Amino acid sequence: MTINLITTQHSVHHAQVEWDVLSGIISQFAYFESNKKGLVTQLFANRWEDLSAELIRTQTYLQEFKDDYRPIVSQLFGKLPADESLDRHILHLAKEGVLHFSELNKVVLLIESAQFIKQDFPKFKIAEFQKITEMDFMPIQRKFLREFRHLVDSSGEVHFERHPELADLNRRLRELEDKIRKTVQEWINNAANQKVLQYNSYDVHYDRFVVPVRSDSYRSDLGLIVSRSESGQTLFVEPFEVRDACNRRLELIAKIDEIINQLAMKFSRLLGEHGDLINECLYVVRRIDFYLAKTDFATKYQLECPSIRSNPGFKFTGLFHPLIKNPVKNSADCHQSNHGIVISGPNTGGKTVFLKSVTLAYLLFYHGFFVPAAEAEMYPYEGVFYFGNDLQDLQVGLSSFSGEVKNYIDLMENILPSNLILIDEIFNSTSSDEASALSLSYFDELHKRAVCHIVVSTHHQMFKTLIHQDRNYISCHVGFDTTNMKPTYKIQWGTPGASMAIDIFRILSRGHDEVKDVPAKALSHLSAKNVSYETLLQKVSQKQIELDQILTSNRQLEVELKNQKGAMEGILNLRMKEELAKARQEVDKILNEARALVEEARRNEIQKVKRIDDKSYQLKTQIDKLRGIEVVEEEVPIGDLTIEEVKSGDTVYSHTLKKEFTVQGVDLRRREVTIAKGPIKLTVPVATLGRSKRAPLKPKVSVSFVKTSSSQLEFDVRGMRLSEFQNLIEKALGDLLSGDVPYISVIHGHGDGVLKNWLRDYLKRSRDFQGELPETGNDGETKIVLK
Repeated sequence: MTINLITTQHSVHHAQVEWDVLSGIISQFAYFESNKKGLVTQLFANRWEDLSAELIRTQTYLQEFKDDYRPIVSQLFGKLPADESLDRHILHLAKEGVLHFSELNKVVLLIESAQFIKQDFPKFKIAEFQKITEMDFMPIQRKFLREFRHLVDSSGEVHFERHPELADLNRRLRELEDKIRKTVQEWINNAANQKVLQYNSYDVHYDRFVVPVRSDSYRSDLGLIVSRSESGQTLFVEPFEVRDACNRRLELIAKIDEIINQLAMKFSRLLGEHGDLINECLYVVRRIDFYLAKTDFATKYQLECPSIRSNPGFKFTGLFHPLIKNPVKNSADCHQSNHGIVISGPNTGGKTVFLKSVTLAYLLFYHGFFVPAAEAEMYPYEGVFYFGNDLQDLQVGLSSFSGEVKNYIDLMENILPSNLILIDEIFNSTSSDEASALSLSYFDELHKRAVCHIVVSTHHQMFKTLIHQDRNYISCHVGFDTTNMKPTYKIQWGTPGASMAIDIFRILSRGHDEVKDVPAKALSHLSAKNVSYETLLQKVSQKQIELDQILTSNRQLEVELKNQKGAMEGILNLRMKEELAKARQEVDKILNEARALVEEARRNEIQKVKRIDDKSYQLKTQIDKLRGIEVVEEEVPIGDLTIEEVKSGDTVYSHTLKKEFTVQGVDLRRREVTIAKGPIKLTVPVATLGRSKRAPLKPKVSVSFVKTSSSQLEFDVRGMRLSEFQNLIEKALGDLLSGDVPYISVIHGHGDGVLKNWLRDYLKRSRDFQGELPETGNDGETKIVLK
């Protein structure tokens, strides 16, 4: 079956050109699982404008997204789940579902990553970054993130001690558990109980503290059986001495779970209200990962951005196979007026590699990737077809020749308006003359029906001879160095090449006496005409190889001469630099003398000053002229800090990232500093750091105090006197400012009472606090939070 490679993901046909291997490599450059799939499934077939825009977008990322920022993005993405669990969490929130704290934290990390990119990255001319700059994070920061991060840190750890009720319950739970453990241990240490124990330790089964009692020694007065071992020889018994305490413990755990569930419900509801923002964050972060994967792949494999031709044809300079290490690079130019390219020459010479290189370049092109060439001009054909050299189909009883014929018939019946057809060893499984006649006739019919550029390899003598005479086709061959008896893998343009099957057989059979006479006997079976023709092609090919070697040698000589010229220029610059240094010394000496004369003139004869200043001006003019000579200046560190000056907690300026950071650690031996900002932490040389550009802060005042009362979140002040109310609010705001509570809720009533008016006037003037209506919209209550 004939398959159009650019409109299908048929694994068998793509495997013929190693696309399955290459796509597996590409997917490894992406972080998110969705991008691993999307990179190799997104096609731009028959969408010229979309393909052009995709290449431009990738080129923009490559040009603007510098290496300094890539490790930062890797750290940001590394905090997020690579799988599609974020999609499930966001969808669950949209359906008003409740997420656990760990799941909520993953969504919050996504929002913070986008927020960090907006605040700390330069404004790239990239659509995704511009979209982030337009996002408004203030509502979700004020209504959700501040309160959530007070309770849950970025690692996902929940700090229950920061919640007033949970802190008290957890304290009581720990005290009760300590008491239970002490009582159980005393029970175990009791000599009377030692006789019934299986071993001297306790355990927790089904939230009950139990001791291991031998089943044959159990008595009902020991306690209640909670569970038993698989063998039945050990009973896990809860002693009566701790049963009441264990019941109280379960009650405390139930209260804690209830508060945690209420908090999870509250946070899920608040987060769900910002579903549009969260979806935008996820989309943008994944798109950044998508294009960074493309650019990283292009950089590692030395791919270049192709240009799109408006007319059928292609041109490659330095084309290579991306999966071959240290590949030989070739060029190819097929114009609109050409029918295609015919490649001949010996086996193992690189014909198949060239065909696959062109095919892979077009597959990458249609997927929006850069291509494996130094330069490329490519026309987006509607069909790209590749036929390998073994097309037999044993399942339907087709031989290689029959399978090949069936594929060519299918191609003719489904030909598209424009096509690139690549055929490796056309009709290789039948007689040479018949194969040549069939190939020429078949190609004529293809060109009558549609625009077709055909790239075909062959060994058929008649075919490569006649096709060479047809000026519509470009004839070429892969080189074989007869001096060293090995292929060059270079394409020689303009002439067909010899197959050299007998010579290659002779090389490969060396050391095998059983077949050493086969090459000579084979020559005796060939006609003199065939031998002469192949010999002539071989000589022509060898002459081209020798000519190429001479040209390469001349180019190397040219490079060496240029290098020598550069070296001479470098020596000349060094000598000029030495002369300039001497001149500067002389000028400095004269200037010092001039300054001394100026001082003397100012003390004695003022009339001499003008003359001396004129002399000084002349000397400075000479210095400026000397400095106009081009010299190589030594590089100096861009930072203005030493390692001894840097202390943990300092604010420093990174000249590399153009941002302020906080110092978290100093390595004196390596002269490196660990700096952090938000979720990002980096270790950099001290030479890249400078003093903070911010104005120095005013000295802070440290205040020590001892809390005399417990904190609470809600106050009902209806009926209070103003003075009593003011004292209460002052203490409550102290708890809020110290971080003991995340917010304060004051119930004062709906009217225009004195308490309500005083409180709201106070909050309007305050620089530390702000008031807002609670989530219920009740005007009889004011919620106070930190600004």
